[in-house]
Amino acid sequence: MNRASSFARALALCGLLALPALAQAQTPVRGLTGLQATRIVVEDLDEDARLCGVTRESVDAAARIPLSTSRLRVDNGDIGPYFYVQVTVLRSGNFCMAAINLALTRPVWLRPGAQTQDLVMARVWNRGGVISGGEANFGRRVMNDIEGYTKLFVAAWLREN
Repeated sequence: MNRASSFARALALCGLLALPALAQAQTPVRGLTGLQATRIVVEDLDEDARLCGVTRESVDAAARIPLSTSRLRVDNGDIGPYFYVQVTVLRSGNFCMAAINLALTRPVWLRPGAQTQDLVMARVWNRGGVISGGEANFGRRVMNDIEGYTKLFVAAWLREN
């Protein structure tokens, strides 16, 4: 299998990975009501990400800055609701592609008035997409998308709170 064919398959795979985020984005879920704080969890990045200008620190900052300028408190704890940021980067030559997924997961009751064992962690908000392009400014474009998705989250949180 040649390199172009491998990259085409990887591109198709990233598109498939983004489908749940895009499908979920069409269905509003009112799960942000009462949320007062969240922590930020950034998925580990690989060498392709680094070569395309995407670092863990820049991903964290792209999500943290819009969150910290809102009334929503950003915690550093290990439990409770979390704002999850996942960026999967593929690189071929000077061409980069990223699948971006942001989600808020929090404890929810399976049934109103249920016992504590009916409390589960559920994803209540999700957005994401796929971008591609040359290495030049690719990291900045990824950060702009993360910041934009995070601002959409803050707007959704403000509507419910």
